Amino acid sequence: CAFDFFGAYEVDADRGIVQIADHHELSGKKAWTWGTWDFGIVSQQNLTDDEGPYIEVQSGPLPTQSDYGMLLPRQELSWQEYWYPVHGLGDGFEFATKDIAIQTARENDTLRLSIIATSPFPGSTCLITRDGRRLLRKTIDLGPENPKTVTLSAAGQSPVEVTIRTGKRQVIASFVTPLPIPETPEPKPSDLMSKPDGKLTLEEKFLKGRKFDLATNRRRAREYYEKALAEDEHYSPALRALAVLDIEAGLCEKAAGRLRTAVKRDDTDGLSWYFLGVSQLRLGNDADALRCAYRAMRCLGTDSLGCDLAGRAHIWLGEYTDAVEVLKKAVQLNPKDYKAQDHLLLALYAAGRKKAAYKQAEERVVENPTALVPRMIIALQNKNRMNRFVREAWAFVGEDEFEMLEAGLVFADMAMANEAEELLKAACVEAVPEDQRSPLSVYYLAYLASQQKDWAGAEAYLDSAARMHRDYVFPSRPEEVAVFEYAVKNNPDDAHAHLHLGNLYSHLDRQDEALRHWTKAVELDSSLSVAFRNLGLYAWAAEEDLPKAERLYRRAIAARPKDQTLYRDLADILLAAKRRPDAIKTLESTPYEKIRRADIIIMLAQMYLDEHQYTDTIDLLESTPYFVNWEGQTITWNLFHKAHVERGRIRFEDEDFAGALRDFEASLTYPENIGVGRSNRPQEASAQYWRGK
Repeated sequence: CAFDFFGAYEVDADRGIVQIADHHELSGKKAWTWGTWDFGIVSQQNLTDDEGPYIEVQSGPLPTQSDYGMLLPRQELSWQEYWYPVHGLGDGFEFATKDIAIQTARENDTLRLSIIATSPFPGSTCLITRDGRRLLRKTIDLGPENPKTVTLSAAGQSPVEVTIRTGKRQVIASFVTPLPIPETPEPKPSDLMSKPDGKLTLEEKFLKGRKFDLATNRRRAREYYEKALAEDEHYSPALRALAVLDIEAGLCEKAAGRLRTAVKRDDTDGLSWYFLGVSQLRLGNDADALRCAYRAMRCLGTDSLGCDLAGRAHIWLGEYTDAVEVLKKAVQLNPKDYKAQDHLLLALYAAGRKKAAYKQAEERVVENPTALVPRMIIALQNKNRMNRFVREAWAFVGEDEFEMLEAGLVFADMAMANEAEELLKAACVEAVPEDQRSPLSVYYLAYLASQQKDWAGAEAYLDSAARMHRDYVFPSRPEEVAVFEYAVKNNPDDAHAHLHLGNLYSHLDRQDEALRHWTKAVELDSSLSVAFRNLGLYAWAAEEDLPKAERLYRRAIAARPKDQTLYRDLADILLAAKRRPDAIKTLESTPYEKIRRADIIIMLAQMYLDEHQYTDTIDLLESTPYFVNWEGQTITWNLFHKAHVERGRIRFEDEDFAGALRDFEASLTYPENIGVGRSNRPQEASAQYWRGK
């Protein structure tokens, strides 16, 4: 798009929305609707209320919503855009700025401008010229309440220039109407992802890996990064990309090995020095981390990152004064690096300069009221401050525990385990009713206590965590590997800790390690359905051992007999084993209180159809109150349609022509509960043929 505006307009309601942004900065724009065909009208019922048709109006810095970008450490991507409503313009707008939207209309030789502003602009002037010759100048009071009209008679059909100024002579719009729309050649799509591997260059293998990386497909990303290294084992971009994936998986030793190779090839590679230092710091090699940090400081583009890393390394080495000085430099080099600012606050606190830390923390809170780390620093002053922090933070934080633990890790990363424990205990344990507490926070507290060599306290936390269990607790950070490895080492009979560690390893794509802990979890506690299910999933998807998968899923069902998803997965396993009748029995036996899950109903209807149980298919679909189909899906109607057609053919062959006709005509209907509308290209030929016959 060559202009800085776009949007959407509902002509019948005479209302719309305008978006304004620098089109060079925010090139991605989307306006999408289902349209007014029957299929679209039914589909949008799941997406909007009764106020009118559904439309998605979106913008962003990437070409489409399917594209992903990648931010480097502490990198910030920001932009400014404006959205505002408009009304009374008739059928849209031809031009808009952040202050004003204008629609033009031509009838015979008359040009009419409808103008609405986002705020009051009294005494504005609208000047219309052609080739520098003034055709009209009119003074108008603009505002958001109602559009104002400017009419030019004898305007002709050739373009004119429109300039609108405020009473203070500020130009708020200047454009030519009709708006000259430049021809934009359609971009040629890249063939990178479809190109055979044998024809990929070294760089293309890396770029294909990065494409998978951006799509969060870590396995495929690793595959193509490794293919690049097979061609050049010292290719730095691939080594660094794999090392980052290793760090994200908690495999810092492996990452460090790759990064050492990368900096041997190019010792000016600041990012590799930085990530090598991060790996060393997480491995406890503080002096090596410091050496890498100072190398990163001397490289182009990583000076502030290197300073921040050096500050953290100095803290772990107990060199607090050095930490403060180098972190000050990090903040000076990148004033928008708020994490470095947090680290500087903590370094001041650790160095005994608490008054300075409190003062700067107060200033940070004024600047950013939702920043947790500065608030936590202030909370450490006394009990009243702590209570106030907990009360206020719980009032505005979204994902409460997740955000608190994230902030607590900043303290732990700066060798402040004592303060991290105090804060997390107050915010995630003492402030939460006992029956609502999450074991995740308590496992953290155990690990933090161990970091302070408070073995009795750590043991007490572990005992408490082992007695707690809640669904939907999923460790996800690589830093949590150490937390749960400590837990299972020091309380090896804690089945839940093994389950959590297994889930964490699996999330980090460390499946072999995950299997060991899931297996241990079910050995210790046979009621852990999630562990049985995960083992079953692995047997099914990775080992392709269907009998083993079936046994494990049946154990999972025995442990949690009301979990419908277990029956669904077991049915899939039985189908893969070519045991459809057993799969049908499994789904028919699925317990439910009000209604089965929609995916189970659809699976069962499909299996009934495949077994030629057409009446069962129809009865199941018709007895379901409603279906919410995914965008563009027609599976529920396809099953309904085909079951009626096939049953009608059987009735036809049995000379039950009246019954057959009822089926063929029913197959052409679109019942409301099915959740699918008639397409503009309906697949109805077979039913129409049999209906006519």
